[in-house]
Amino acid sequence: MLKNQSLIFTFVFLLLLPVSLWAQTSFTDVTDQAGVGDTNFGVGVAWGDFDRDGALDLYLVNLGQANVLYLNKADGTFEDITTEAGVGDGGDGVGCAWGDYNNDGLLDLFVSNRPGNHRLYHNNGDTTFTDRAPEFGMSDPSGLGESVAWGDYDNDGYIDLYVTRMMQTNILYRNLSGEDFEDVTSFAGVGDNGRGEATAWCDYDDDGDQDLYLANAYGYNLLYRNDGDGTFTDYTDSAGIREYANSFGCAWGDYDNDGDFDLYVGRESTNKLYANKGDGTFEDVTYEAGVGHTGWALGVSWGDYDNDGWLDLHLANHQGDDVLYRNLGDGTFEDVTDQAGVHNFYNGRGNIWGDYNGDGFLDLYVSNHDGARNVLFENNRNENHFLHLRLVGVESNKDGIGSKVVCLSGSLRMTRQEEGGSGFASQNSLPIEFGLATNTVVDSLYIYWTSGNIDTLTELVADQFLEIVEGEEIGVDWEGSNALPTQFSLYQNYPNPFNNSTLIGYTLPSPGNVSLTICNIRGQEIESLVNSHQSQGFHTIVWTPQGISSGLYFCRLAGAGRTKIKPLTLLK
Repeated sequence: MLKNQSLIFTFVFLLLLPVSLWAQTSFTDVTDQAGVGDTNFGVGVAWGDFDRDGALDLYLVNLGQANVLYLNKADGTFEDITTEAGVGDGGDGVGCAWGDYNNDGLLDLFVSNRPGNHRLYHNNGDTTFTDRAPEFGMSDPSGLGESVAWGDYDNDGYIDLYVTRMMQTNILYRNLSGEDFEDVTSFAGVGDNGRGEATAWCDYDDDGDQDLYLANAYGYNLLYRNDGDGTFTDYTDSAGIREYANSFGCAWGDYDNDGDFDLYVGRESTNKLYANKGDGTFEDVTYEAGVGHTGWALGVSWGDYDNDGWLDLHLANHQGDDVLYRNLGDGTFEDVTDQAGVHNFYNGRGNIWGDYNGDGFLDLYVSNHDGARNVLFENNRNENHFLHLRLVGVESNKDGIGSKVVCLSGSLRMTRQEEGGSGFASQNSLPIEFGLATNTVVDSLYIYWTSGNIDTLTELVADQFLEIVEGEEIGVDWEGSNALPTQFSLYQNYPNPFNNSTLIGYTLPSPGNVSLTICNIRGQEIESLVNSHQSQGFHTIVWTPQGISSGLYFCRLAGAGRTKIKPLTLLK
């Protein structure tokens, strides 16, 4: 009897444990097995599938020694092909970032050096590269280059490049249709010279163009708001984030899943987490969130390592152990460095997330300075689900850098962006990775391309690796299969509530006549949005109400004898 009571007690106790315990994820150091344990003076690092075989390759910058390009052999190991590829550089390298500057479908690579002689390695498509920096006037022989970041600030479909420099004026290079670059720093108004250590692009105010954050070792950090006419305005004070700080790393991420991008800054003193309030301003929530580490963070990197739908945070520290903060989903974080097994005491620099082995879970690579061994931590996984996306721009830049993706799955509403460089002189993998927790279906996916186009995909099965081409609204997996919707569905509008316009998405399992109307709370139709014959597939429409007061409304989709209704809230 006592034995049975003990078993019952144990069972009840287990049921009462926090759900998060079941999803705890640890890592294994696989550096030696993978063959990526470089022991030079590591700085910037970047994941990038330069040969388009579906497996992430790895580039490592070394200060004062040859850089390294590791080719992913898709069997858990990498091969050093630096010499054959022609990307060893050998200068005093710092930063690196992959980006397809000429939209030919192949990732190119920019590497910053101090002093100068930066490299723009053009991908020749045969696993070799050619340096085109001298041809494009980007070598900057006397420049003290630091971090670099790609971003299409003028939305012309070609990625531009920002380069920070130590105690020299930073440089913004505008891409001239993939055939040349021009220095537009002065005209754009982004020529700060406060020893820029890190930079990252992001549309923080959700107005459709890329803004720029700059972390300085000396002087004030800066937030440049894109004015949409090729120029920028210093909005640091207006945004409420003016701070004189010895800062070395920065990264944007929607950690609280409220639809806008928040900012984390790594500093010599206490790091900072700024929560985006959605009105152009930020709030310092560092202490409330529990992420005010003081280990002199250089590398800062967001990534949902446990696939629970909430962005976690890793810090590569100059002093002491690195830190992994797990997002608890309530605005706070917990330090799980020990439980996760990601200790690294060796003067960390760059840190990047990427699914190098294609199992749907993010792995972590950290570069170390002073001759210490770099580390690759392989994710041991849990039972949560995922969806990984590779964007292919048509009107937008080829890799969709700067594009925003909103994923609705069950109760989760996640927002991610395709980034062109962040943290300290580094770059996470280009595919966008969503953790779905226990959900097995993505209800709807909205892609906001930098061109202004919006694509919608719905009813996506979890645990897929999808390639999405701008304008096609069909996800094709990296093996070449695709799927069309099989259900009649209406999805929640985005954003909601809204104050100007909102996007409505729905799916039709077969061709037919369909109507989409807006009704008031009395059920009276106030506007007809669609009344026509439409094809099978994913459909979207933007509703911009005119002459309608704030309040609760309903969107009604009808067709083939079926009806779906969703509430909408208009706030003016």
